[in-house]
Amino acid sequence: MKKTPLIKSMLILLMALLLTSCWIPEKFNVNINVKDDGSSSFVYDGVIAFGPALEAATKGKLKERDEERLKKKIEKIKKDSNVKKVDYLGKGRYQVLIEKEIALGEHYNLMNFFKINSDKNGTITIKGAKINAKTEKELNSIGAKVEGTINLSIEDGVKIINDNIDNKPKFFGLFGGYSWDITSKSKQPTMTLQTNPKDKK
Repeated sequence: MKKTPLIKSMLILLMALLLTSCWIPEKFNVNINVKDDGSSSFVYDGVIAFGPALEAATKGKLKERDEERLKKKIEKIKKDSNVKKVDYLGKGRYQVLIEKEIALGEHYNLMNFFKINSDKNGTITIKGAKINAKTEKELNSIGAKVEGTINLSIEDGVKIINDNIDNKPKFFGLFGGYSWDITSKSKQPTMTLQTNPKDKK
């Protein structure tokens, strides 16, 4: 069967796997743990949506054969060692569990929505995507809905330099934790932390 231009472009973009802005996070929980030695861990548990497939579905152009091809891409997605679980939900959406250990000095970028940058001096910057009015309109036009929570835990000794976090621990840290509530209308999450890798040598 001859592939349509739409399907050809979709298959090419799928090969880029979680590294391009064609992927959209939906209904997710992100957990980030920052350790005093400068390392950190990142866990994404939720839905990722493939933008071109959402657009095709919105326009009524996503056919049964397209769905079959999208479903078969699960095996390619599993080849990413950070992907621990993946299921196809239909219409370009996948339920995934992604876990990544980030070493001192390493950078991690997931879908251009979540970025963690670490330098050799132990400074860690956490940054989420900034969704402006134009981007929000584009997301709405293809039926995409960014909605989730970023939870942050830090070891003793880690200092927060600056942040715009929504929720912080209360009553001397006995209740609650650090978290951002994420929607297409929320502010861009940012935080800079200082760890102490030299003290761990």
